[in-house]
Amino acid sequence: MWIVYKLLYDPLEHELGRHKEFGVMLGMTKSGKTPARIPEERKAILSTLRDLLETVGSANDAEDHGYTEDADRMRKDSCTAIQDLITQHVFLAELFPKLQWELDTQHILVFGWAELYDGVNAHLKVSVNERGNG
Repeated sequence: MWIVYKLLYDPLEHELGRHKEFGVMLGMTKSGKTPARIPEERKAILSTLRDLLETVGSANDAEDHGYTEDADRMRKDSCTAIQDLITQHVFLAELFPKLQWELDTQHILVFGWAELYDGVNAHLKVSVNERGNG
């Protein structure tokens, strides 16, 4: 399990290192006016979640091309890693209240992964769109 997370996390550290200046979390600060910056750790966690969700989508493509065993392994490993992220980082359940339900019902394997992927991207892209408005 750790190996899957580590393999996905290391490239993200490199990627985030090139874009350190980006980062605003959806939602308002206590003043209700300016979004708060996403700490680097949260950006890395959100990026990891996004990559794991993308792997679920890639597994669907792999299955369509006849790689059923590989697709099953990719889905299982990704869902296990997502569950570990939820357990370790409570803020994910706050940002994505349906995330645990998606895993429990396996809806994530069909369409849920794409909806969640878009949601994670929205959180990460706010940092680019809101950057100069603080």
